[in-house]
Amino acid sequence: WGRRLSGLMRPRVCDATCPVTRTNVPITEILFCLQGDFGDAERHFSTGSIVGLHEFFGGMPQWPYTLKARSKVELWVLPIESCQNYLKSNEKMCAVFCKSMGSMAAKMLGSGSRV
Repeated sequence: WGRRLSGLMRPRVCDATCPVTRTNVPITEILFCLQGDFGDAERHFSTGSIVGLHEFFGGMPQWPYTLKARSKVELWVLPIESCQNYLKSNEKMCAVFCKSMGSMAAKMLGSGSRV
C-alpha cells in the first residue's frame, strides 16, 4: 500500500525557525520527515519521523502544539482526506492497510471518524 499512497503525497520544505505545525490548526495531514529536524521544548523529530498519526488516531482534531524547524526540513505530506478517499475506493488496499496498521486505526482512517 505504501507505493500507492506515496502517489498521494506532496513535498514541503520548511526553513529554519519556520513552523511545521501550529497550535489549534486542524490536523489534515500526516508528515513524513525526509531530512532535517524540528520540534519544541518537549518533542524532537528528525529524519525518518512520522508526525500526525498519534494525534489523528488519538482523536485530536487540532494540533496541540507548534513544532518549529531547527534546520531546513524536507517533508512528504500525506493529506488525510486523500488517504481516506483512496482506502474507501480500494477494498483490497484497505484490507492490507488494516492488517499493517491495526484494524481500529485503519477503520478510523478509512471512515474519517475520530474517537
